[in-house]
Amino acid sequence: LERKERTQASFSLDEIKTFSGDDIELLRTVTETFILNADESIALLKMMEKENDIPGIRKTAHKLLTGFRQFAISDGVVILKQLEVAEDDPSKRDIIRASIIALSQLWNDVRALLREDILS
Repeated sequence: LERKERTQASFSLDEIKTFSGDDIELLRTVTETFILNADESIALLKMMEKENDIPGIRKTAHKLLTGFRQFAISDGVVILKQLEVAEDDPSKRDIIRASIIALSQLWNDVRALLREDILS
């Protein structure tokens, strides 16, 4: 029996630290803003999936990609790239739903680690 691996809740602050220099307050603010925006966007993705709003899913995934790239959340980037080109095809709905669930679970893990790392 093959166990499906969970996505890797990893991130890197290198790019954000480069941008914020040694300013810890700025680093915190950027991270808090990212967390709020990602929370909002992922809630939106779940709602759009229920409403079968594929263009909305593509657009929201595209917007989320920038932040996920900046924080080097590589497994999230992979999922978002798939959602960004999601096909409006009834046979693909289960895949889209599964991708959003995986993204949401990954984000919950990453968010907890980010808060621990930066905001504590």
